[in-house]
Amino acid sequence: LVEAFYRADIDGRLLLAGKIEPEYRAVIEALIKDERVITDFSFVSDEDMSGIMQIADAIVLPYENTSINSGMMINAFSNGTTVIGTNIEMLQDYSDELVYGYNYTDTDTHIKNLSYMMRKAFNDMKTREINKKGYALEQSVMRDNTWEIVKDHLLLAVR
Repeated sequence: LVEAFYRADIDGRLLLAGKIEPEYRAVIEALIKDERVITDFSFVSDEDMSGIMQIADAIVLPYENTSINSGMMINAFSNGTTVIGTNIEMLQDYSDELVYGYNYTDTDTHIKNLSYMMRKAFNDMKTREINKKGYALEQSVMRDNTWEIVKDHLLLAVR
């Protein structure tokens, strides 16, 4: 993620938030070249995470290709924020017009494709298009994930 951010060569900032193991923290900190990458390696509560998502232009979720679902993704959409992430099954449920999805086969293409999507999202920030995407995703979650709709889907799955 840090390498992709620098490779994207954008005039933006990247916040890395959440508690991680000290050894991994040292690896990440060694990759940081300047103050554009901000870290907060303390525990992030659900309330704080929602606050971060509300002020972020996009959330980056570079999952491995084997991932299927993401509660973090729905949380982002619920807070009016779009996602830059690997094309896991859940992300594919949303229009390419609203999210920044990418595929990869190895580490190099992962960094390259993530970097490209970060640049694309940054360009959409300048035109405020990214805000429209976040708003549309928020409306979609509110419309398509009501208790009634979820209950009906679950009942159909059980039958």
